[in-house]
Amino acid sequence: DTLKIPTIQSPSQEGMEEVVPDGTPSPKNTNDVNISLGEASGVPVEWMPGVKGSPHLFILGIPGQGKSWTTTRLLTELGQQHVPSLVLDFHGQFADPDGPFVQKVHPHVLDASQGLPFSPFEYTKDNGPDSWMANATTVSEIFAYVAGLGDMQRDVLYTAIRDAYRALEFEDSDTHATVAYPTLKDVMRRIEQNEQARHVGNVIARTRPLLEMDLFRPTKNAADFLSLVRDGMVIDLHNLYSEMLQVAAGAFVLRKIYRDMFRWGTADRLRLAIVL
Repeated sequence: DTLKIPTIQSPSQEGMEEVVPDGTPSPKNTNDVNISLGEASGVPVEWMPGVKGSPHLFILGIPGQGKSWTTTRLLTELGQQHVPSLVLDFHGQFADPDGPFVQKVHPHVLDASQGLPFSPFEYTKDNGPDSWMANATTVSEIFAYVAGLGDMQRDVLYTAIRDAYRALEFEDSDTHATVAYPTLKDVMRRIEQNEQARHVGNVIARTRPLLEMDLFRPTKNAADFLSLVRDGMVIDLHNLYSEMLQVAAGAFVLRKIYRDMFRWGTADRLRLAIVL
């Protein structure tokens, strides 16, 4: 039988507050999240994500079967039940200011084509004095995956990032006070030097879009990115001109969230939904 999904009405329509069908218990005063998706064969279909077990959900289907509307309903209901969402929006529909999700939940919307407000070289010292080296390794692995680098090419990239940190005296962790992080331009210059010295080619050719297109644009006194995410955020990726940039942006955002999660502690309720 066909699953009947209730309509999500826009704010201009009457009855906009009637998103949850009559008779559905409201979880606002509990730790439970209960989202009604409609019914099949006369039986209510509900999604009840939680911190016990796996909260993951996959939505599959051919074009026109309602994947976007189902996702919009899930996001809207999560927001109304005080669970913020981080949405990596590859097509721009969830960032639409006139769309039901933005109109109903009012998340922060970030256009990734205007730059991500952090540096990929930022790190914390939670893992000890060599945290900067661990970060150099992670950044090089993400770049290598996105750009399709081989082992030797990845090592050229890693040593370029490592040496960029060293040039700013990050290696002397006892006296170093973090004032500035390496820049992509500095890393690019060091890659060019390493390519010539080690006779390893095509590193710059493959990573150029990531290094030259200002994907990362940290600014002073900007609002804390992670705080904005915890309030709910849509990162609009559809204006980035290449799939490589879209994948890289998503990878670095997820990495930043993943590192931050270890500071959240345990919880008895969902704190953030991530939609890819």
